[in-house]
Amino acid sequence: MPELKIPPRDAIDTVRFAPEAKMCEDLIQSSQVTDVLEKAKERMASEAQSRRRMLASSLRINARMMPRLIRIVDTARRIVHLDEMPVETYVRCDPEPNACCMRHGDGPFYLMINSGLVEKLDPHELLFVIGHEFGHALYGHHRLPSMGALQALEVPRRLALRLLAWSRRAELSADRVGLLCCQSLNVAAHSFLKLSCGLTGEHVQFNLDDYLMQANDFQALSSSEPDSRDLFTSHPFSPLRVIALQHFWNSQTLARLLGRSEGGQDNGDVESLINRLLSHMEPDTTGEDETGLQTCLLWGSFWIALADGALDPKEVTAISRAFDSPQVAERANATLGESPDALGHARQQCLEAVAQCQGAPMPQRQGLIQQLIVVAQADNRITSEERSALEEISRALGVDSIFIEQILLMFT
Repeated sequence: MPELKIPPRDAIDTVRFAPEAKMCEDLIQSSQVTDVLEKAKERMASEAQSRRRMLASSLRINARMMPRLIRIVDTARRIVHLDEMPVETYVRCDPEPNACCMRHGDGPFYLMINSGLVEKLDPHELLFVIGHEFGHALYGHHRLPSMGALQALEVPRRLALRLLAWSRRAELSADRVGLLCCQSLNVAAHSFLKLSCGLTGEHVQFNLDDYLMQANDFQALSSSEPDSRDLFTSHPFSPLRVIALQHFWNSQTLARLLGRSEGGQDNGDVESLINRLLSHMEPDTTGEDETGLQTCLLWGSFWIALADGALDPKEVTAISRAFDSPQVAERANATLGESPDALGHARQQCLEAVAQCQGAPMPQRQGLIQQLIVVAQADNRITSEERSALEEISRALGVDSIFIEQILLMFT
């Protein structure tokens, strides 16, 4: 492994992706996120429970047992200035090439590395991945709900999409820490190639220019052929991550930290350019009729909730959480209570609102269907009547019913 530069202690804060840091703080201060975190706490294991599981199911390693891997971990620790902090490193028998780093409060860092990752990557590539995982822990990314928590908890669509947008940016912040550790764009990109195709250097000859060409092709095609399923992913696609790292590699910030010659791209320009890259995975709100979408969501939710003949309290709660003001759902519920045909009234109001949504971009209409699925699942089941209502609303919105299947697979 080549000699690596130890950057100053404040380098970790310096390299963090600025849009991610701002989104993280804004979300943490949100009352909606606070409510979600309180629910998530009930499902989370304590530090003692997590450590017990690691001790029971994996191997805690030291320099006597796995000297090569511990040297890599210690190198990453020195670069990110964790060499004086307690870190327990574990290796788990799992062919999936993955790793994670956990920390409870101000306690020790727990680094878990799957055996598949150790077998697939060389020492320099492992340094990138281990640095990436330390980045997540140092930035406190665990403070916000993970994809697993979003799937298990009742989270309003808008908030879920904001959290997923932040999660994608959090990966870019962690990637930068990994790059700071391995100090080679070629190594970082090679790591992504191995992890994405599943092959080692024995089977594929890596060329950075060729991989960047694929990344650029993906970026160009994403501009003209967006896929709404991108909205519900917690990680940016590997090609976008490599492009983002390439821009950051050429930034003034990294040039200074690694002692390269003066120059490089302006830091503000780099952040703006990378943030725009992520727009390929996020909804286009151009032309969105917010009033029509919200009205359609309100009455569509009640239509689905009433479709099986009974309005479950859990469904009412799920509807209320979909709106910034719970009174919106309360007033609609009161109106339905005065109607001799509550189901018919909700259906009619929904279909009338659909006409106002025709100009909304497809991702917005698909996102509306996703939120209606949350309401349908609130009582832990989707009846055939609720399914029929979902399909009728989808047809009215011009959304292919296959989208319902896709969301059910992703969120169940």
